[in-house]
Amino acid sequence: MGDLAKSIANAIESSGYSLADLSKMTGIHRSQLHRFRSGDFKRYSKNLSLLCKTLQIEDKNATIDRDLSLAAHSLWDGTLDGKKKLIRVLESLAEFR
Repeated sequence: MGDLAKSIANAIESSGYSLADLSKMTGIHRSQLHRFRSGDFKRYSKNLSLLCKTLQIEDKNATIDRDLSLAAHSLWDGTLDGKKKLIRVLESLAEFR
């Protein structure tokens, strides 16, 4: 996600917005914005997606994460038991990597 952090840092700098400005605009805490800007994150989260949208940054990982999330959600029956089963299936599949 290093390229994404660079894109975020560049977009923040070129936007002229401070982290305080972005925090007010997005509702994301300044400390989390700082972590995003410095690359201190491992997963694509809802807040990271919101920041990218606000800064008009498109990232291929975001598209992959959204597609994966939608695919997993389409398999889920909406129950807690179904969620646990789906997680077990996905964890089992991870063993084949």
